[in-house]
Amino acid sequence: MLTDFANSKDSAWLANADRPLTGYERIWGNVATQCSMRTRGAVEDVAAMASKGGLTVADLQGQQFANRVPAGGLAAADAAAACAALPGGAATAGDGAAVDVSAACAVLARWDRTADGSNRGALLFDRFWRRLTATTAAKDLCLVPFSADDPVRTPRTLDRAAPGIGRALADTVQELTAAGIALDAPLGAHQSWSGAGGSSRWEAVRRPWASGTRSRRRGTPRPGATRRWCTAPAASRLSAGTAAAARWRAPC
Repeated sequence: MLTDFANSKDSAWLANADRPLTGYERIWGNVATQCSMRTRGAVEDVAAMASKGGLTVADLQGQQFANRVPAGGLAAADAAAACAALPGGAATAGDGAAVDVSAACAVLARWDRTADGSNRGALLFDRFWRRLTATTAAKDLCLVPFSADDPVRTPRTLDRAAPGIGRALADTVQELTAAGIALDAPLGAHQSWSGAGGSSRWEAVRRPWASGTRSRRRGTPRPGATRRWCTAPAASRLSAGTAAAARWRAPC
C-alpha cells in the first residue's frame, strides 16, 4: 500500500494529504498554505491508484500518460459557461477592442481536459488560464476559498462573474488570431521537443511568439539535445515527442 504520495516540488506539508507533515524547518516549505495545481493533481491521481489497490506497471503508465489537466477539470466548464453568457458573444480586450469570443466558448466546452499533442482546446485554455490567473486576484477567482482542512480540493468552483474572464478570453482570441492560429488548433502543432538519443527527460517549455527567441525555460538539455522553437507559445510537459500532463501552477 502506498503510504507517501508526491508533492511535485511543492511544500513537504502534503507529501501525504491524509497525514500532512508539520513541525519541520520552514526551509523545507510552508505549512497550511495553498498548493499548486500540479501538486493537487498528483495527489488526486496517486490517491486514486492507492485506493484501487493491486497496483501494476500498466496502472502507473496509464497515470503517467493520461495527460490530464487538473486546472482544466477545475475551471474549463465554468469558463465555457461564462463565455457563452457574454452579451452578444463579445468581450473587451486589454486594448479596449471589442472581440467576438463566441467560437472560443464552443472550443472550451468541447475540450476533453487533456493535453495530448493532437488535442484541440488545450492550447486555447493554456493561454486563457495563464492570463486569467495572472491578472485576477486569487480571492476573486473561486467561490470556494482555500481551506487548510481541505487543501487538495480547494480553492474550487470558478466564479463565472469574475471580472477578468471576459478580458482574458478576448486577449487570448486576439493573440491566437493575430498569429494565424485556429482557436481549436492541435496542441502539438505549436510546440515541439527534439532530444538526441531519444531523451526521456521532461521539460516545461514556454513558446515565444517570435521564431528564434526564447522565453523562460526550465531544465538543461543533455549533451547533444536540440530544441525546436515554434512561432506560437504553449506550456505543457513534454516527454520524448509526447505531450504529457500539463499541471499548471495557478491560484484556482
